[in-house]
Amino acid sequence: METGKSLTAKAKGMRNVPELYAKYPDEKACLDLLMEVLYDDKPQCPDCSSTEHYFIKTRKKYKCKKCKRQFAITSGTIFESKKAPLRKWLAALLLVCSHPKGISSIQLSKEIDVTQKTAWVMLTKFRKIFKQTGALMQGEIQADELYVGGKQRNKSILKKQKEREYAKKEKAGGVQGRSMRYKYPVLGLYERLNNRFICIPLRSTSELTIYNEFTKHVQPWSTTIFTDQSKIYNKLYPQYDRQTINHSIRVFKDGRVTTNRIECFWGLARRCIVGTYHHISFKHAEGYFAELGFKQQHINLTIGEKFILALTYSRKRITRNKIMAFNMYMHNHSGRGPDYPLKFLKETRKRGLLPKARKEQLQAESKYFYSKDMMWKNKETFEHMYEGYVEKKGRRIPKKKNEKLKVANWNSNWTISASSSFDSGFKYSYVP
Repeated sequence: METGKSLTAKAKGMRNVPELYAKYPDEKACLDLLMEVLYDDKPQCPDCSSTEHYFIKTRKKYKCKKCKRQFAITSGTIFESKKAPLRKWLAALLLVCSHPKGISSIQLSKEIDVTQKTAWVMLTKFRKIFKQTGALMQGEIQADELYVGGKQRNKSILKKQKEREYAKKEKAGGVQGRSMRYKYPVLGLYERLNNRFICIPLRSTSELTIYNEFTKHVQPWSTTIFTDQSKIYNKLYPQYDRQTINHSIRVFKDGRVTTNRIECFWGLARRCIVGTYHHISFKHAEGYFAELGFKQQHINLTIGEKFILALTYSRKRITRNKIMAFNMYMHNHSGRGPDYPLKFLKETRKRGLLPKARKEQLQAESKYFYSKDMMWKNKETFEHMYEGYVEKKGRRIPKKKNEKLKVANWNSNWTISASSSFDSGFKYSYVP
């Protein structure tokens, strides 16, 4: 193995995958590079952080003298439990760093000769490590929001006609501009001092939601916020010194007051979506914008220097099972789309499950979001269209599909509740 910082120095000069394969021709050379970047040539136990260990030649692993655990160089990193060769993982990371507007999983699978599923897992792990939780932002901060979603004029005539009829019947409002029926907002923060970006996908742009996000990421009482004249930032005063720029009169800079940098970032994000990804779902939006923010923050570095910097962030254990569990959680809680509650209420109204007055009240409360559980009562016979069970006085009675359940005594407080995930179906419960 080469000693000192020779491997890292060679990696910083890389520009493409053929150079990577030439400098690191086998798996052992890639492991040496990983050990030099992450552990400074001193393997460290991922459990107790001890550097005292034995080396097991037959298994090519280390054994900690302190906690007696066996570990490899990739243990405790994003490369743990990998199936593809480490060279392909490093090649994938180099390609991600070399594409300023991102690379799709299909294209990456062709470049490094893996399946699309493997390439997707690689990209998802890389986006997890690009999200760095550092100190709170301070100094001069530029803030703006982006609404992610397709344009209404690009939809087919038939689809637009159906949506207009649905909106007119349900009084759901328009879908242009800042409407969140088919879009979701992303709050962007740019710290001028450290050239740092933070993007937060949101389900609401209310003043309270914006204020809560600022308190999580921005230092109060000593920070100047540059925004446009949008009313969603009104609640920031007096914790933050807010200064605005009036875009409506074609003014984009007034001294140091400007939002041009975050606007340029949104322009690049739109090109990424249109040209590379075509669609970004809400549940993965944070990772996509974290990758773009990492590249823009270190835009002055070379491709090899970005590659080494990304490797230093890889000491984070992210398994495929964790990614799949995250996908299932987001699917249950926010993967249905912002307009799903209205569709759900519409279907229940057809079945006679929901009185009209209560439906309008729930529409006003949910506001296209499902942060609250919805509960309602019905004095008539109702029909259960989903699989579930009846629970009465602690006993669960299995219920068949399309079976009608008659309530003998409504005063016994039968209730029907739908969880916020909308996946478990109805749950009938008896409240004594």
